[in-house]
Amino acid sequence: MFGDWRTRRANKREKIAESNHHQLLLRNGSTLRLRPIQPDDDKNLLDLYERLSARSLYNRFFTVPKPDPTYAAYLANVDGINHVALVGEINEKIVAVGRFIRKPDSPDIAEAAFTVADAWQGKGLGSLMLMRLADVARQQGIRAFECQVLADNQPMMKMLARSGFAIEQRLESGFCQVRLRINA
Repeated sequence: MFGDWRTRRANKREKIAESNHHQLLLRNGSTLRLRPIQPDDDKNLLDLYERLSARSLYNRFFTVPKPDPTYAAYLANVDGINHVALVGEINEKIVAVGRFIRKPDSPDIAEAAFTVADAWQGKGLGSLMLMRLADVARQQGIRAFECQVLADNQPMMKMLARSGFAIEQRLESGFCQVRLRINA
């Protein structure tokens, strides 16, 4: 009578996916294509991994992990509702990833994380990813992002501070716990 819940959920995912394809012109004339991650992006994520410096890997994962196809497959397979990831592509190569994972105990809050290829850092891609990811999150009923950032990762801290979102932060054992209110 009301339709299968799986069909409704799939239709909602498709609507969100369709609304998340964007072409943006960067200051240097490059075109950035923003789109939802797809399951077959696992190999593209491994390619991005290979282009990240040890410092960028450490800033993102708090360690320098070895390339892991199984983990890349996990990161590429999102449900589009509780786990959402957007990729930024330039010349058909992934150069940035932004994702959020809804907190099960607080469904209106999500953990967010960003990765930008070294060659594209400092060019505004992280900010673009954050803004678009926040748009998607608000559509999903999320009101805040939480980010865990190394205290000495000043570029990320500056990007979050300049986002225009209300920000709360606290220092814990070399990490900065940051909360961005994205619904304000």
